[in-house]
Amino acid sequence: TINAWVEDATNDRIQDLLPEGSIGSDTRLVLTNAIYFKASWQQPFAEGATADAAFTLGSGEAVQVPTMHVSEGFLAHAGADYQAVRLPYFGDRLSMILVTAADLPAFEATLDADRFAAIRGGLAPAMLELSVPKFSFTTTLPLTQVLAAMGMDIAFTGEADFSGMNGDGGLMITDVLHKAFVGIDEEGTEAAAATAVVVGETSVPVFEPMAFDRPFLFFIVDEPTDSVLFLGRMADPR
Repeated sequence: TINAWVEDATNDRIQDLLPEGSIGSDTRLVLTNAIYFKASWQQPFAEGATADAAFTLGSGEAVQVPTMHVSEGFLAHAGADYQAVRLPYFGDRLSMILVTAADLPAFEATLDADRFAAIRGGLAPAMLELSVPKFSFTTTLPLTQVLAAMGMDIAFTGEADFSGMNGDGGLMITDVLHKAFVGIDEEGTEAAAATAVVVGETSVPVFEPMAFDRPFLFFIVDEPTDSVLFLGRMADPR
């Protein structure tokens, strides 16, 4: 079945992509795409250092969540408007970038490709005492209205022309379903490494604290192509 193929392609992380009833007697074609990502950190978090710590939700409520800790050199930015850090993956190619701000919704509203490029370009070597919550979640998003708003509206109407696929047309898209899984722990990221920061030590290093203890954005980036493979918002790690 289609769901079984997706489960196999994503190591069982994405299950029941097509819910019961989504395929009917008038269904002629189902297009599916699956991507699975798993990578280890260049600088792993110490598993023994993970402990419950406060995470402040957008509502202002503080909840206790398992939080990872590491003291290491990273590329980072800590300013009045936002803070960001780049967590490299082993293999000199991929990284996860975390970004948070005092007013994350307002910050997110102004975030576009150019600003994200500026954030990445503004990262500088820093010795950090970094705290990041462990999290794992699965989310399902209907994309029909999103794609229509982006200019793909004809594909969802009787005017759609898919004759190149079946020869005589008569096909239209009725629904687009997207389901994603993302999880991070001390060893790395799983989602259905990069250049290491080397800091020469002339004395005992001073680690500046940087905690992602409130809602934040995350981006998994392919560095050579500047491509964002996954992105999301972590609002509640519980």
